[in-house]
Amino acid sequence: MIYDLSNQIDKNKASYKLDQLIKNDKVIELTEKRKSKTVPQLKYLHVCIDLYAIESGYTREEQKIELKRICPWMRYEKNGSIFLISCANLDTELMTDFIDFVRTKAGLYGIYIPTSEEYIANKINIDKEIIRNKLYL
Repeated sequence: MIYDLSNQIDKNKASYKLDQLIKNDKVIELTEKRKSKTVPQLKYLHVCIDLYAIESGYTREEQKIELKRICPWMRYEKNGSIFLISCANLDTELMTDFIDFVRTKAGLYGIYIPTSEEYIANKINIDKEIIRNKLYL
């Protein structure tokens, strides 16, 4: 059940439910629901990856996989195998961290990825560049 603890009714319901679970010695998992990423944030991430891919010679998917492989929090191990975390599973904060990671990593190779503000200001030209190179992405 999801409770909004800024709402007094939900807060009371959550408190009652927790008291019942404690009283009955239940095993529980308590998690905080975070805001999910925003559509503009996901769009901007794809722009960053596309621009990086254009300069590095990879396709969008190859570049995204490579970035996830080298980013410590974008992979996990299970039964001896390494798996990559989907960007769809990132919250706003982790998405921001991944975008910063992409921009920093690109910068190490002399590839400049515009900030989100620069992208908004030059959206038409940047989108044209991505469209011109769509064949390679």
